[in-house]
This record gives sequence, C-alpha cells and structure tokens, in this order.
Amino acid sequence: MMTMQWVILIVIALVGAAVQSAETLEMTFRVTQEVNAEGRPIVSINGFLTTYGPEIRVQQGQLLRLTVVNELCSDGGFESDALTQAYCETSLHIHGLVPLENSVDGVPQLTQEPIHRGDSYTYTIRIPDDACGTFWYHSHSSVQYGDGMRGVFIVECPAMDQLISDVVRTIGDGDVQPGRLELGTSRTSEFPVNLSGVQEQVFTLSDYYLDGNLDILKSSVWGPEGGPDPRVEESLINGSAQDNVVFLLEGSSKYLKLRVVNTGMSGTQILHLLGHKIIVIETDGVLIVPFVVETLTLAVGQRYTVVVKLQSDSPVQLINGCGKMMGYVRKTAWLAHRPAIGDPPNQLSAEDISIRKLPGFHTNDLYRDFKPLDAISGTEWVPPDTTVTFEYQYDSGSSVKQKFGTGMYTVNGRVFEEYFADPVPLAGSQIVEIVVNALDHMRHPWHLHGHHFQVVSLGGGGEGPLRDDNPRARARYAQDVAHWQETGETPMTRDSINIAGNSFAVLRIVTDHPGLWALHCHAEWHMMKGLGVVLDEQAATTTTTTTNTITATTTTAKMTTGKGKIVALLVYALVMLLLCTALYHHFEAPTVKHTIHLGARV
Repeated sequence: MMTMQWVILIVIALVGAAVQSAETLEMTFRVTQEVNAEGRPIVSINGFLTTYGPEIRVQQGQLLRLTVVNELCSDGGFESDALTQAYCETSLHIHGLVPLENSVDGVPQLTQEPIHRGDSYTYTIRIPDDACGTFWYHSHSSVQYGDGMRGVFIVECPAMDQLISDVVRTIGDGDVQPGRLELGTSRTSEFPVNLSGVQEQVFTLSDYYLDGNLDILKSSVWGPEGGPDPRVEESLINGSAQDNVVFLLEGSSKYLKLRVVNTGMSGTQILHLLGHKIIVIETDGVLIVPFVVETLTLAVGQRYTVVVKLQSDSPVQLINGCGKMMGYVRKTAWLAHRPAIGDPPNQLSAEDISIRKLPGFHTNDLYRDFKPLDAISGTEWVPPDTTVTFEYQYDSGSSVKQKFGTGMYTVNGRVFEEYFADPVPLAGSQIVEIVVNALDHMRHPWHLHGHHFQVVSLGGGGEGPLRDDNPRARARYAQDVAHWQETGETPMTRDSINIAGNSFAVLRIVTDHPGLWALHCHAEWHMMKGLGVVLDEQAATTTTTTTNTITATTTTAKMTTGKGKIVALLVYALVMLLLCTALYHHFEAPTVKHTIHLGARV
C-alpha cells in the first residue's frame, strides 16, 4: 500500500507540474543601429532589417521575461546634442496589454529610467489571464519606433478560436452583408472548435520616410520654423515598401484570419479586399459581436482581427491607403494560393484606385457598431462620478518658441513632459469620463495606457469642443447618451481612437488600476512636440464594487494578472491533500469503522 508520505509527495509534484505548465518565455532584444538595403539608417532588433523586430506570441497567464540590451550609438557621437542623447536611450512599451504593473509600462522618465547606452533592462510581465488578441510593442523613447524598435505582440486565447469557429459555422455556404452578424445558436459550447481551412496572416501597416527619423526630427520638426508633420513619402506593408507583394496561402485555405495593426508614426490606414467582405471580431484586444464591413479604417495604434471568407481560389487583391497630409499613399498586395504567372485577373493598379471611393469607406470609428462580445445588454445608465476635460492645440507663438525652441502642442496650456512632474489626479474606484477636445483642424490618434476605455461619444469633425456654450457638440453627446440609454448596449471598448479635427471624444474608464498612466497622441511627431497628459490614478480609499461600463451591471473591470491561477492551484492542492488523507485513512486503516466527510473532524 502507498504510504501517506508518498501521497503527499505525489500531490506536491502534480501541483508543481501544473504551475510549470505555462513555461516562462525568455527573450533578449539586442538593439543596434544598422543601415537597410536602401541605405537608410534604422534601429534593428536582433539584426532584423525590415524596421520591425521579431513577433512575440504568448499564452494567457504566461510569464514573459524580456531583456532589452541597448547597443545604440556604439560608434560615439551621442554627446552632440539633447535630441541625439535622447535617441540613444531606449525603452519598451507593450501597447494595449492591460492590466500590467505600472513599473513595466515602459515610459522613460515616468514609469522607469530610460535604458541608457550600454545598459540593459529586463521586463518581467505576467500575461493577464483574460488578455486576448492582437497587440504590439514599441519604444517610447524619442522617434525610435518608426525606425525599427517595434513589432507584433499576440496573446493566443481559446475564446477567439471559439468565436472564429462560430463565425465560420454561421456563414456556412452563404454570404454576409454589412452590419452585425448574429451568431444565434452557433454561439454555444455544444459545438467544438473547428478551425480547419482557416489561415492566419498578420499585416503591419505603416507610413515611411526615406530619411532616418532622427534626421527628420532635427531638420523638419524641431527648431523655430519646424512644423508638427513631416511629409509622408512612402508606406509599408509588413515592412516592405514594394507594390504588389504576394502573400502565399495554403491550398486548403477557405477563410482568412487577418490580424491588422497600424504601427505607423502618423498616417491613418485604410484596408480593402477587392470583392470580399471583412468580418471584424476584435478591436484592440477586445472580442466583439462580429460586424461586417467592406473597408477597414485604422488609427495609429489600433488593431483588428478580422475573418474573410474566400470567394474562390483566385488571388485576392489587397488595397491599402496610408494617410498623408493631402490624400493617401496607395499600394496593393495579393493573397494567393500559388505564385502568380503573369498579371492576376481583374487587377487594379495603385494609380487607378481612389481610396475615398472604396465601398464602405469611412474615417470615423464605428463606436456604436462594435459591441463587446461579453457585454450585458438591457441595463441601466449610470452617470459618471467624475468628468475631466482636456483641450489641445498647436501653439507656435513667440513665448512658446522662446521656452522650447520650437512650436509645441499644449493640453490645457501644458506640454506632455510637464505632466510627468505634475500629473492629473484621479481618485480610485470612480467612473470617470475623459473629454478630449480638439481645437485644431487635424485628425489625431489618441492612446491610453493602463486601461481599455469605452467610447461614449465621438464627434464626426467640425462640431467644435464639447463645452456648455457649444450647442452642436452638446446635442451630439446627448444623442449618444440617449442611444446607450435606449438600447442598453455597451459602447465600443478599446485603447486607441481617432479624434477628428475641431471636434471631441468622450472616453469612459473605471479607476481600478493605480499608477501613472499616459494619455497621448500616437502620431509620434506630435507626442515629441508635447501632445499628451499623465493621469495619476490613485488607489481606492474604500472597498467598493464598480463596473467598467456606462451601465450598472455590464462587464466589470475586475481583471487578474496571473495571481488568480496560483491561488486556484493552492486551493486545488489543499483539496487534493484532504482527499488523499481521506483515501489513506480508508485504505490504510480498514479496522476503523466510520464514515469520513471531506474536511470534517474524525
């Protein structure tokens, strides 16, 4: 018979094996300066020369240890000026992955010291248990990331696999039309996940400049006559500026699972697949009720996962427009089951394409259409506990130029770095509405660290700021609030949003994640020129239960960071130990004639 000591050892071994089931992922990024095939200076991670580093793919609850070794400026010259010195430092931010500890958010001078030339830093990150979807990593130092300090970060999750399987089952042999795709009885655990015939493809989209970003910063952006926007000269699809690049598909592919990321410095990205519908299932790490569009629009920093049903074995033409000051840089690519021989049928040249005339073209986010998958409908509106308002504009006046040496963006009269020392305090466990008012004419992509937000209201452009003395903007906000009250639905939830010029956005969060969190424009040139603020989110002073929604009972903001799994394992171990004790007494001491109840005294 097995002794009690052996039983305990076996239980300990089983628990240890369970704890190690999600292996720690160890990675090292060596960051160097290189020159690519076109002779352009770039930042390279581990020798990659495409202005992107390696893809990181992790599991929920997994531990990631990522060491960044800064070998920039190894040939000297880094003492020359402040802009170069800042460029020779580095950092790493995982865009959109929440909740993470503030200490690994990767914002130099705010959440960590910059990684100085010749130094290294290890980011130890527990992937949240409920993280799911498509993210990206990038430097938060100077204007590095467009030169190559960036890459795709993917959290694989069973919920997305289930959703894709449900979408495929729902469509069957039929077709889809623009609008919400109701899954009906297909959305049930009775159906096993089946992803046969589904092929995944990642697309990174970016604007591109023929000179290195540091040179552009010095010559065109900084200085007394520098403007906020250098001229976009090219665009990249998966790091390539070539037109008509072919991406090969497997022969059995009937559906595409596309992860699309705008990793650019400035331009809004447009994506269209000729002759095909696009079924959106994820917005910035949030699974949504599938919604069918014809053309996809991405602000800088935004990510989508979409499903596309292939109509035939013929090549599919991908049309991309990268926003610039006047119009778009146009480019095409191909998804094909076999290498092309001659020109594909029905080919459109980039010169013949009008981006604005693409079917379903839009520039504003579909905040009323992209409904979170786990939202609870039909609940009551809850007003915010607190509202904070930020107003931004570009100031090229003499006083600003005298202070900073160049024109700057200001938010409520201050530049981004001034908020580092004096952030905006937010009390804990509060429903907070953040009003962002655009006082200039340009469209700006805004990103919030540390949180997803709900888009309660969004101007279409030209309404002006959301103020009491602006009836047009107030009317739009009131219409949106009425919509949520009447439908009981939850607004689009994400971490990055485009705000139209001379307009506004109203974003809602719950302050349940203490720390110093940046809220900034993700046009890198604009952030360098001051466009951002810092929120000082404080811990709750009392124990309360608050929902991260516009409603009282919609999806809560309760999130875990892997600790929950450890606690569950410890509880499991205790139960198993008690069970083994019971079994031991039952089998090892048969002369004792009584009944043992788990956890009872005997």
